[in-house]
This record gives sequence, structure tokens and C-alpha cells, in this order.
Amino acid sequence: EFSLGLKVPPPIKRRGRPKGSDLTIIGLPAKRNRRGNLQSRKPVSFSRLHTTEKEKVLLSWFVDKEVAKDAIDGSLLIEEEHVECKPERIPDSILDENVDICLIRQYFSSDA
Repeated sequence: EFSLGLKVPPPIKRRGRPKGSDLTIIGLPAKRNRRGNLQSRKPVSFSRLHTTEKEKVLLSWFVDKEVAKDAIDGSLLIEEEHVECKPERIPDSILDENVDICLIRQYFSSDA
């Protein structure tokens, strides 16, 4: 190698988003998802729900929504006449291994 006495500046690192990342394959602008809005719409698996949410879902399988809400608020102890008696109307989801029936036992009377 020979030197001409020229000083070459060091290479500059690129900053920012690459040029083509704003476009789709066919050149149309890409849609950007906002995290806050998207998270609230995504379905969450039953096992990841908070305990109170699980209790609401479980109670709604056995009693009306209003009765379930009153039971969770603590203003009502669920009696036998509130509970759904027809087994075909109770969802099969209750048989899933992630469902813990003992979570909602506190909301029912001993007869229910």
C-alpha cells in the first residue's frame, strides 16, 4: 500500500430507521400499531386472567350476570334457586384443567 497523505474520516454509524421499513413489500405505507390501544383488544387466556376476573367468568357460568356481580360485591350469598340446574346450559369450559372451582365456593351458600 502507498499513502497519498490524505486523511480519511472514520466511518459514520447509521442512525434511525432503515429507508424501506416504512413501506410494505408492494410499496404501500405500512400500518403502525399503537401498543396501548392494541393490548386492550387482545384476548387473554383464562390462566393469565386476574383472580377477580376468573371469579366473574366462573360465576357467570352458573348464575345470571347480575347475581354474579352482587355476589362479588359481597351484598349477596348465592342460594340454590339462583344456580343453573340444567347441565346442558353450563358450558363445557368448566371441565378444563385450568379452571379451579374452589375459587368461587365462598360466594355460594352450603345448599347451593
